[in-house]
Amino acid sequence: EFDRARFSDDFTLNAGGGYQFNDFIRSDLTLDYFKTNFKGRNDWEVCSSNGNISCRYKEQDMTSLGLLINGYVDLGTYWGFTPYLGAGAGMSYVKWGDVNQYTSCRRGCRNVDPDLVTHEGIDSWRFTYALMAGTSYDLTDRLKLDFGYRFSQIEGGGMYKFNGYETASGTFGDKAKDGGLTRHEFRTGLRLTTW
Repeated sequence: EFDRARFSDDFTLNAGGGYQFNDFIRSDLTLDYFKTNFKGRNDWEVCSSNGNISCRYKEQDMTSLGLLINGYVDLGTYWGFTPYLGAGAGMSYVKWGDVNQYTSCRRGCRNVDPDLVTHEGIDSWRFTYALMAGTSYDLTDRLKLDFGYRFSQIEGGGMYKFNGYETASGTFGDKAKDGGLTRHEFRTGLRLTTW
């Protein structure tokens, strides 16, 4: 487990197309792109001649491309505003980039030069679901401005592999895994009715 971890530099882009069945029910198919940067650190206190060891994982990029089918219930239109609820499910292709591991050791008052090891990132398909709520506003008969909140959950999976030295020593599988990616988004966009 990481003692300290954070994501930064998030970027997301969404597009989709769908069908309005009636005044209350509609569905769409959405393509969701998401990119972020991960930094983590592990600290161990080793009670031996090896001293105190610190391990830092720096600048691992993660990208996700998700395809979801969604359904919505429009709750009526009031003064141009149409509140709605929705839910969706699908798959996301999650790709973790390679990560550099810096291991430093402190013996007494002396710092030992850090070791640098690169671990290969892991990519995988993962189940994803989402829950939505929001409202749209009629700009014209065919164009709506949409304000909404979306909660989404991407299933957990591998982050990066053991390095060559570790696999030669008999280790196998994933060295690190994430427990899933939970996202809370406040989103705005345009919806265009084509016919």
